[in-house]
Amino acid sequence: FEEIPVKIRNWSLMKAMLLELEPEMNCDALHLSVTSTPFLERSLEFANECMDDLAQEQNKFQFYLRQVQRQITQQQAFLTKRRSENAARRA
Repeated sequence: FEEIPVKIRNWSLMKAMLLELEPEMNCDALHLSVTSTPFLERSLEFANECMDDLAQEQNKFQFYLRQVQRQITQQQAFLTKRRSENAARRA
């Protein structure tokens, strides 16, 4: 055998290649068993908590952006009103 480096960026292509190579490899490459189930469960719990925190931070940021947009709209309305008042005084 000669080793050739292969980079596969498409999951479907990788799965097809593994299915093609499976008889030669003498192992079940697509069905890996996880022996450390408690570790995996704990890692998934931490990942889930992090996703919840991320969602909360996203909501806070979206609220902040809405508040900023509201403030910009109010400032523009004030400036428009002020300019029209100044133009009325000049006339």
